[in-house]
Amino acid sequence: MLLLDCEPAGFPHGVCPVSKLLCISLVSRIWPTRQSTSATTDCLLLLLDCWLAGFPHGVFPVSELLCISLMLRIWPTLRVYSIAASSVFKVPVWRHILCWTGARPATRRWFRTLLGMGSVSLVPGGIAEMFLWEEHREVIKILDRKGFVRIAVEQGVPLVPVYHFGNSRLFSWVAPRSWEVLARRTRAALGYPKGRWGTLVPRSEPLFMAVGAPIPVPKLAPSDPYYQDAVDKAHSELVKALVDLYTKYKGHYGWDNRELVVT
Repeated sequence: MLLLDCEPAGFPHGVCPVSKLLCISLVSRIWPTRQSTSATTDCLLLLLDCWLAGFPHGVFPVSELLCISLMLRIWPTLRVYSIAASSVFKVPVWRHILCWTGARPATRRWFRTLLGMGSVSLVPGGIAEMFLWEEHREVIKILDRKGFVRIAVEQGVPLVPVYHFGNSRLFSWVAPRSWEVLARRTRAALGYPKGRWGTLVPRSEPLFMAVGAPIPVPKLAPSDPYYQDAVDKAHSELVKALVDLYTKYKGHYGWDNRELVVT
């Protein structure tokens, strides 16, 4: 399993090195994790600063959070920082946990700051994807998610597709679909994540993280006449790469008959 390194050296405001905390290591043992990349991808990730686009968000991105603890064991020299919805930083205690893991608000300023320091990981599906959760299918939200792709083009940063198998099985989402509009307006998850025994404890499920090859992105200013074409092309390539990644590894994970729905 790929995990994020949040070493404090050089990081704004000094982030606690949670990747070395015992509690994170214990959690990763409770939910066994595996990771798959190619040798070429490994080399490119070490050489390039990238956007790591992780899917699915599911009810809660547990698998993505677990990525904080084991990155040093796989790629000791790689630096990956994370982006989270700005609204969650208004929640007491939770904002401190996110900061300890190296997460920062999803604003253009932080996007640019973190990209200047290394690679950046984000989970684009967000609240909208929580309301799309289904028990027997994988549903991801990406077709109208182009904001991070625009920044990638402005910065000339490659996009890396990442799929977390098993994350969508950790919780069920209990909430009327009619609440989605209000949830997105308030930027708050209005619903109940139902885990093991109906509690907030995630179900026991093996997690498997598949990482695709970086997708090259040209560096263009928004004023460039080819800017929007470049954004659309990079976005289309990312969608295709995610579908290909899922198709390639679903059998390996044991999901041969589990459909992926892209919305």
